[in-house]
Amino acid sequence: MMNLSPEQCEIIFSKRKSYAVEVKDGKVILRLPYYSGMRKAHELLQKHHNWIEQKILEQNIKKAENPPVTIESGKYFPLFDALYVIKEGTKLEFNNAFYITPGGDAADKLRQLYRQTAKSILGLKLAEKAKQCDIVYSGMKISNAKTRWGSCSYKKSINLNWRLLLLPERLADYIIAHELAHIREMNHSRAFYMELERISPEWRRAERELRQYSLNLDNWE
Repeated sequence: MMNLSPEQCEIIFSKRKSYAVEVKDGKVILRLPYYSGMRKAHELLQKHHNWIEQKILEQNIKKAENPPVTIESGKYFPLFDALYVIKEGTKLEFNNAFYITPGGDAADKLRQLYRQTAKSILGLKLAEKAKQCDIVYSGMKISNAKTRWGSCSYKKSINLNWRLLLLPERLADYIIAHELAHIREMNHSRAFYMELERISPEWRRAERELRQYSLNLDNWE
């Protein structure tokens, strides 16, 4: 049994009114209201000790089964259903290969390259699907969200996660259709699913397949 103390945790104080315990990459994060003290941090650790211990164990096992990938020239990485090699170049660009500039953090550079590539590829897909379905959106942004593949705001602006490029193309297309359906129906009501059915008849199959994937696809270092 591990011994946990607040000193071993990341403690985040904010205007929140509730308390939260999170385990991320084997590290314990405590989220507390400003008025809380270290005594409350101790209480949370004691109360949730078994859950924290189980989460750390699960994450360590998962990390051992899926060790981080080192980014270097000659390795192949996906863009939808194809694989492209990493090459060293004078600037970050994708041109039938991932060109990474030398020096610095290669993993961060590859993420940056995916993100700038996503802007053009996903932007074109979104525009084509919206025109096909006669749906008007106000704008698009490429996100780096850790919990969502995509989202749609009440101002009819769509956010698409750059990690969609790491999925099979049919699943990226489904996410785009899902967010476009939200332009007309902002909730997940029956009306929303009727709209989704209209623009993406295979949505049920895509939703099942998507559950096999985690947003932690860029397991690079």
